[in-house]
Amino acid sequence: MGRTAIKLLPWEVVHLAAFTLSGDFSQFSLIQMIGLTVANLLTVVYWVVAAFTRGRRSVHDFVVGTVVSG
Repeated sequence: MGRTAIKLLPWEVVHLAAFTLSGDFSQFSLIQMIGLTVANLLTVVYWVVAAFTRGRRSVHDFVVGTVVSG
């Protein structure tokens, strides 16, 4: 469950920043832009870690200590 929660964290940050914090959908506020930037940075970090481990592990695996065999 923890692995999935970490894996979906960027997705949930986007939803929080873009929709929950929005009062006006025609323009993003500073806090929304920060949230979207954080979500994008997390996504890039996840991909970079996966690339360095040749697709065997990503951030969510390291956080909870899982090893993907294949």
